[in-house]
Amino acid sequence: MRRLLLSCSSLGLLFSSHLHAADLNVVTTVKPLNLIVQELTHGVASSESLLPAGSSPHDYALKPSDAKKIQQADLVIWAGPELEMFLTKMLKDNPRALALTAQEGIDFRYYGEDSHADHADHADHADHADHADHADHADHADHA
Repeated sequence: MRRLLLSCSSLGLLFSSHLHAADLNVVTTVKPLNLIVQELTHGVASSESLLPAGSSPHDYALKPSDAKKIQQADLVIWAGPELEMFLTKMLKDNPRALALTAQEGIDFRYYGEDSHADHADHADHADHADHADHADHADHADHA
């Protein structure tokens, strides 16, 4: 976590006002990364995210307009190929691309393919007979 903060602080220094970065254009892939960039740059650089709100980076298809934004960007910040495979080919050798998963010292949590698929023991959550009487407690009638 400390390394992530250090990386983000370095990014903030990159966009500090005495570097005359007002015309820098930063493209991020997802909204959370864009919010971090906006907070670090405090309006000194313009930034936008490629994916519309509610889109999943797992199955997103790159549009020609997205490719144009990436080509025109001074810096592209993306999570990395593990999450955003649609950008791997385009950003592989791009010196202006910053993949968070490639940053040294940041430890990511990797989860199994589907950690909920084998939870057969949870199938009975809906039919707990002992919970059926919670709504009709007479002593709670005065709380309405």
